[in-house]
Amino acid sequence: MSLRERQREAAVAAIVEAATTVFSRNGYHGTSMEDIARACDCAPATIYGYFKGKEALFTAIIESHITRYFEGVQAAVTETEGFAAGLKAYLDNLVTFGTEHSGFVRLLDALMREGPSSHPKPESLQEIEHAYLVAVDSIVQRGIDEGALRDDAPDHALTASLIGLAHSGAGLWVYKNAGDDLAPYIDFAGSLFLDGATRRDDR
Repeated sequence: MSLRERQREAAVAAIVEAATTVFSRNGYHGTSMEDIARACDCAPATIYGYFKGKEALFTAIIESHITRYFEGVQAAVTETEGFAAGLKAYLDNLVTFGTEHSGFVRLLDALMREGPSSHPKPESLQEIEHAYLVAVDSIVQRGIDEGALRDDAPDHALTASLIGLAHSGAGLWVYKNAGDDLAPYIDFAGSLFLDGATRRDDR
């Protein structure tokens, strides 16, 4: 990689990091390119040299982080065998990602509270979201096939429960100001899932 390419990569990373913080604080509509430029300590024209506008920058932030997170979810499926190992890898990936990208987790939490109509949604996310559900569902299906999880739940209900609890754990971590270790929140979410989803003979 040339010096110019390294400098461009570093500049883009700095802009994305600053923009993520500003978006999470002000929301999408409450953020201007001038706000982001101030956070980057540069002129707005500098940012426009890398991104066409606010929507393009916002889309780049969402796509790059979601793609990175999903790569970890895919690894949790492909690099493990059995339900217990898959579940642990899935939850561990969320802890690792959330710890390394806490600003983005804050942004997601803010966007969820504002509602889906408050910001643009990249078209590419629909495919990633579907693949995400399929990947997590495959982990849950292992548990059902192994007899570890109950098999009387409606289709995909256990998968939705796992994802919902895991994401809620991350949301609570953000609410608590993301200063503590994320792992206890995600571990507790996993325990709640197992408490409700584990197969028991007396059911």
